[in-house]
This record gives sequence, structure tokens and C-alpha cells, in this order.
Amino acid sequence: MKNFLKSVSVLILTVTAMLLVAEELSSGTFTFGNGKKGYLILPDNYQKGGDYKFLLFGHGRGAAAGTAGNVGTNAFKKFRQLASEKNYIIAVPPLVSTWYNIQAEKDTEEMLDFLAKSLETDLSRIYVIGTSMGGQAALLFAGRNPERVVAVCDIFGVADIVAQSETQYKENIKINYGGYYIEEKAFYESRKAINYASVLAKIPLLIIHGEKDNLVSIKQSEDLFAAVKNNGGTQVEFIRHPGMGHQNEIIIGNEEKVFAFFEKAEK
Repeated sequence: MKNFLKSVSVLILTVTAMLLVAEELSSGTFTFGNGKKGYLILPDNYQKGGDYKFLLFGHGRGAAAGTAGNVGTNAFKKFRQLASEKNYIIAVPPLVSTWYNIQAEKDTEEMLDFLAKSLETDLSRIYVIGTSMGGQAALLFAGRNPERVVAVCDIFGVADIVAQSETQYKENIKINYGGYYIEEKAFYESRKAINYASVLAKIPLLIIHGEKDNLVSIKQSEDLFAAVKNNGGTQVEFIRHPGMGHQNEIIIGNEEKVFAFFEKAEK
């Protein structure tokens, strides 16, 4: 019996050690919290506990949890390469199709806490970027946590969720916000990124939007840019693309500009 118990103890210790090794993070899908999934892209020469910059990347609506979303597409290939060369860790939270509701915000915070411990890196000051719904998430994260953000890049993001709720996404937004705008006005307004213009005016902000975007109107970015400027923003830039719609390819040719903007924000 003693030998049996000893064997069981050894087995438990062995399995525990294997699990600890398995928890060592690498690029790809990772699990945190109660089975939630995020996605991580580490620099090619990554070493745990090293000196890295951290980029929180909000994916567009519809990406599955635990996937790279927009940043994993071929259009972002050069962007990923530059991020690696410049020692950026990229993490994608499980926003799914939430329009950055309360649960998505909690999941993002939980993911950041998990990564700070697992990667042994300081995430008190990070960069945020996002596309479409993820652009909304990036703007809201910055607007609600300005002390934690070095700079923001909003790529055809939803700056006005109220206006967006009058489009084809009305029902999906209603489900995630617990009602229509008329029923949940206070919450909608709390998720309207342009309402944080006075805060965003104090953070370096780069906006990229295509003039032919028929899913998120460029007017939302125009209004955001104007609101930030009107609130004294001096570190806000707006890159317009006359022939571009709501597509990942808008990043092509802007990769260096994004990282140059981030580097300028550090000074």
C-alpha cells in the first residue's frame, strides 16, 4: 500500500511538472482565467522576462476567441515582421462580437493580468491598436485607462456606437448591450468612444480610415479627429485613403508609419 501511494505521489508530481512546463507561453492560442482564450505573437528571439514593448490588438467583429483576427492576416504580414524586429509582444483579447461590452472589458483586463505574470513583464504602460470593432475597443481602453496607454492606433474603428447601432449591426449591438439605445442610453453613451475625446486629446492618437468604407463610415473618424482637436489634442494624426474600403489591406504601406508614430510617442 505504501509503495502504491508513493507511486501515485510521484505520478502526481510528474504530471504537475508537465503542466507547469505546458503553461510556458509561446506564439499562438493560450488559455487564461476560466477557459478563456487569447492569442499571442512573440518576437522571434523572445526570452521570458526580457525588455519588450506590449501591443494590445483589438480584432474586428466576428473573429473567434483564441485566434489572431486581423493581425494574423496576410495583409498584416509586414506589420508582424516589424513588430518582431522592434521587440513588440502582440496580444489579442477574446472580444468576439461584443462591441466591447462589460464582459469584453473584464476579459481584456483579466488577460492583461495573466500575461503580466506569465511573461514576467511590466504592462503598466502599453500601446493599443484595433480594427473596426477592435478600433472601438482600443479607443475605449485608452479613454478609460489613459494612465496605462502610451499611444493609440485606430484603424477604421467605431468611434460612435450610437450611429453604428443604426446600421445593419443594430440587433447584434442590442444583444450585447442588453437593449436598444432608447432602452440603454447611459450604457451606449459609455461605449461611445468620441465621448472620451477630452481624454484622448492627451494621448498620442493615430487614425486610419478609408473613404469608401461602407461598414463603418469615415464620418465617425472625421468627427473623432475634430473632437480631439477641439479638446486641445496636438498629437492626433488622421490618414485618409480615398480608394480604400473596410479592408485589412489598408495597413499596407502604413506599417512603418504606425511604428514611427509609436516611437515618437515614447519621447
